[in-house]
Amino acid sequence: AGLPEEVQAGSVVVKVHYTFSIALSVPLDTPYHQMKELIAQKLGQPGSLLRFRCKQHGARVLTPLNEEAEASFTVQEVAEAGRLTLWCQKEDPLANRTILYQMVAIYNYGGQGPEDLEFSEGDTIDVLGQVNDEWLEGHCAGNIGIFPSCFAYRENQGTIQDPVY
Repeated sequence: AGLPEEVQAGSVVVKVHYTFSIALSVPLDTPYHQMKELIAQKLGQPGSLLRFRCKQHGARVLTPLNEEAEASFTVQEVAEAGRLTLWCQKEDPLANRTILYQMVAIYNYGGQGPEDLEFSEGDTIDVLGQVNDEWLEGHCAGNIGIFPSCFAYRENQGTIQDPVY
């Protein structure tokens, strides 16, 4: 359908990044669970398997939308200037895996081989293990793979650290 050019008054354009991107126009008062089902229909996936993240205003980290807030949560509460961008991933190949900590991608990484984890700047990466001093194993957007540690930083450390050689 493409990006709606004209947004109706009282509506917001919701852009969703998945394995492909979609955009749809929804009323501002649309409850979260209803929006999730609309997106699930467009993506051809069951809503129960989809997990959404968004960037809070001014932040680099993608924050998961709180599933417990579904009942009272509306699109208007997270939209900015008539737009809402969501990153969507399917649940979850992490069964029986421990997430050690999370990092934020500071560069795009396209990977060099099938074992590599691809991600884009701003993505949140769940770190599952350390391969060696320069490589980590991580999870992002439903995929698991390895990536160079210098392509991401830990948000809670406050500064971007140079890689150790």
